[in-house]
Amino acid sequence: MKITQMTVEGARGEARLCRADGNIRIEAKWLGRIVPGTKRDMLVFETAVWEVAARSGDDVRLELAARRLQATLDGYEGTNGDVAEYLRAIQNFAE
Repeated sequence: MKITQMTVEGARGEARLCRADGNIRIEAKWLGRIVPGTKRDMLVFETAVWEVAARSGDDVRLELAARRLQATLDGYEGTNGDVAEYLRAIQNFAE
């Protein structure tokens, strides 16, 4: 089985993970703020793209990416258990 891309979701947004040019590419989209309106509120989403070296032996770099992704998608800095789920997703794309 070969995983070519994966989508992960958190309380505030989602991200697509894939391999690109030997790196792990993370494209995140999350709810940035809500602008109140007269008839209805407008949701404003923010996006970011970052790349991480896909070396599986570089656990520190992969964990930092997982912590950043978890905080971005969930809206808070989680515990090690919260981050572990995102780390497993990222590790699927490491060499």
